[in-house]
Amino acid sequence: MKKQEILKKNYIIVALLSIMTLLGTFYLKKVYQNGNALKEEKSPLMEVTSLLNCEEFLNYVQENGDILLYYSQKYSNLEEDFASFIKEKEIKNVVYVENKNNEKDFLERLKIEYSNNIFPSVKENSSFLFSFVEGKIVDFLEINENTTLENIQIFLEKNGDYL
Repeated sequence: MKKQEILKKNYIIVALLSIMTLLGTFYLKKVYQNGNALKEEKSPLMEVTSLLNCEEFLNYVQENGDILLYYSQKYSNLEEDFASFIKEKEIKNVVYVENKNNEKDFLERLKIEYSNNIFPSVKENSSFLFSFVEGKIVDFLEINENTTLENIQIFLEKNGDYL
């Protein structure tokens, strides 16, 4: 009788260890997937705008004078609302430049080549919305944690026929 009880206990222990191993495996898989998702965090603006790298943009602005440039060094929660707004209002001339590589000379080149004595002071991980008219920056809006979609709408109304 004791031998049967020992066998039952062993079966229960093996079953519990198997279940714990499966649960641990699924948990680690989920953690791994979430880690990869954060690394590859993509802006919703990529779906509704022209996505360009820094060098492509410098060529693009020469060919297309009146544009909006959304420049980002870091993903912002506001981008999802802004992407929906662009889609809803069917705004076509928005260009998205993502600068995750922190190409420091890009903003400096923008300032030298395209600014009309109007340019923001740039902080680390800054995001901006620039309004270009005839290939020159005429206004900008700094995107930070306090910026709302209403701020962007006011900026767009003030700076052209985007709406």
